[in-house]
Amino acid sequence: MTLLPYERAKQSILEEFEKLRSKIEPNENEKSSISASHTKMRTMLENSTDVKIVGTFLTGSYARDTMIRPLKDVDFIVQVHYGQHKNDTPMQLLNKISRVLRSAYPLTPVIITQPCITVKFSYCHFEVVPAIGFSDNEELFKIPAVSGLGWQQTYPKIPHKWMTQENKQAGGLFKPTV
Repeated sequence: MTLLPYERAKQSILEEFEKLRSKIEPNENEKSSISASHTKMRTMLENSTDVKIVGTFLTGSYARDTMIRPLKDVDFIVQVHYGQHKNDTPMQLLNKISRVLRSAYPLTPVIITQPCITVKFSYCHFEVVPAIGFSDNEELFKIPAVSGLGWQQTYPKIPHKWMTQENKQAGGLFKPTV
């Protein structure tokens, strides 16, 4: 079957786009490294006696499948138990989590950079953000304010949900173009 010129051009554009995409998206080794680091950090925090966590999740470009090379950062939310940490200031919580991460990675720089803890791996950085959830709204969280003074509210799960919905409507072609 012979393709019409328009169909050949469309096919060629899609093929070239796939070549470009394969060059800029994280490769399997990079994805594996990110997954292993995320799993280890989550396990260390779950087993900690200093920090009581409810759960963790990735957010940002990596979670939305829009991260490109060179890899910069992976956003990692750590939801802490409100009852156990209701009297902690943001800085106290950042210090508690950073101590756990430093013990897990003694040779890796672990630095508090408001509003997160940056873990500087050789292949990329993780930005670990402590968060307190709200019982009446699973989308809403409090995280340390960028200013270092108190808390700020955020909805870190909304962009991922929106991106997934848009990508589905576009037949899987939205995320690769973002």
